[in-house]
Amino acid sequence: MQISVIVPIYQSERYIGRCVDSILSQDYTDFELLLIDDGSTDASGAICQEYADRDSRVKVLHRMNGGLSAARNSGIDMAQGKWITFIDSDDAIAQSTFSENMRILESDQDIDILEYPILEHAGSPKESLLGFNPEYMVEGKDVFLDWISSQGYRHCYACNKFFNSHLFKDDPSMRFPVGENFEDISLFIRLIKICKSIYYSNRGRYIYYLNCNGITNTYSYCNMEPLIRNNFHLLETVHSLKEENDLDGATNWLEKAQCRLWVGCLNLSIDWNRIKSVQKKEIGVQYIDILDRFQPSMRLVFQSGYGCMTILKLILVMMFGIRNGIDFLARNSSRL
Repeated sequence: MQISVIVPIYQSERYIGRCVDSILSQDYTDFELLLIDDGSTDASGAICQEYADRDSRVKVLHRMNGGLSAARNSGIDMAQGKWITFIDSDDAIAQSTFSENMRILESDQDIDILEYPILEHAGSPKESLLGFNPEYMVEGKDVFLDWISSQGYRHCYACNKFFNSHLFKDDPSMRFPVGENFEDISLFIRLIKICKSIYYSNRGRYIYYLNCNGITNTYSYCNMEPLIRNNFHLLETVHSLKEENDLDGATNWLEKAQCRLWVGCLNLSIDWNRIKSVQKKEIGVQYIDILDRFQPSMRLVFQSGYGCMTILKLILVMMFGIRNGIDFLARNSSRL
């Protein structure tokens, strides 16, 4: 068995056919499809069972509702394939995605993670392709450097990747954090630290459809908090690498990476202060302290290639201070 495809499912009767059909129609057939029904109360469970009855590659697990992370973890525990890939039930994959990328994985046994293109917000005005042209592979210490140079948090999708199963099987604690939104980021910070090689492929395509009711498109106190926490943790991780200075010749580069992450965290903090809800809270003191300690110089901002709007934001933050600047920008400016 080469590939274990894990699809967490909850109340997905409208989309599951599109997702599963895109998988079963792949021209590469050496895979198992694990449909994890996470306590759905609509027809999702029955639809999953119909697919299992028709195709021996499909296996269904009906479990009590525990959330996306718990469902993915159940799939990991069931997986028999050398490679594990995740697909969300309201998304799909393009034809030949498996076959094109398995040619790469079968030709190089040292790859730990392969990432392939993702069509973001498919079918909407926001549609854009995140691809890798030319293709390339990074190894050793360059894994983290290359990952973060592309603003690593954009590459934290659990989907659009093939993971060597040993990353999960060798360490039972390497699982998605249960009960937390934006769980991909939290896991990836740990995975990148143990990953020895990543191949960036420009073959195949993950099709991420815009879901207006999805977590990433519905700002609220409860789902923004873990996103902020994990991104600030990523910022601290890069800073600690710079302090350790154990990456030869990378100090200046890490400063630029830290600058990019700092601006990203500033934007998240501004979004946080825009939330209009009963549970609204201002950005926490600990985050203000991190932003204050790691604030980049204007020299680094210019070197990192930011435009006028970002520079203006930083000037305002310097004028008003971190907390007052965030509040001012939340009320008076639009996000980058």
